[in-house]
Amino acid sequence: MSDIERLSSMAALIAKLESENMRLRCELAFLKTHTSIAQGMRGETLIAKAIDGSVTSYAEGYDVLTTDGRRIEVKFSKLNQPVKHVSTKRWNWSKPLGSMDRGKEYEYLLLIGEKDERYSHDSIDASPYVYFLIPNKSVSRLMDKGSTVGGMIQVTTNLEKLRQKKVPPEILQYQCNEETVTALLSTATAV
Repeated sequence: MSDIERLSSMAALIAKLESENMRLRCELAFLKTHTSIAQGMRGETLIAKAIDGSVTSYAEGYDVLTTDGRRIEVKFSKLNQPVKHVSTKRWNWSKPLGSMDRGKEYEYLLLIGEKDERYSHDSIDASPYVYFLIPNKSVSRLMDKGSTVGGMIQVTTNLEKLRQKKVPPEILQYQCNEETVTALLSTATAV
């Protein structure tokens, strides 16, 4: 390998690392702003911004209550690769209506997915996450039914490809930006 090729390779690596660094900085900034989501992502109960909020009990029908009375259930998904050696990734949110599809009492389901950087150019904002804010009445139409524990919502991370389908999946109409999520959660209290 010539010196020029090595320099070119190093420049490409530096550009890739700078891009990853910027993504991680955005993610960290978001998590510092929304500490409750950070706790939820670690598998703990989601706690809204209220200082004196309490932890939601395990069997509670929702995670967050806004000051105007809206009950919100929050689900988070990492990027999942359903088939090894295939580049397709997706998000999976299990039991959005609760165990055996009952037991949740909320007005909105907020789905949060780790952004797939391969498709960040299609994103509606610079957030490190993709958000879907779904009214409860629409949740069951978006689910795959589960026979043992409850339903699941699964979406491929290539949203642009989904938008190009003759009949795009309904979930796409519920995609929202970080600003919408911030506004919604800024008045929230934990239950």
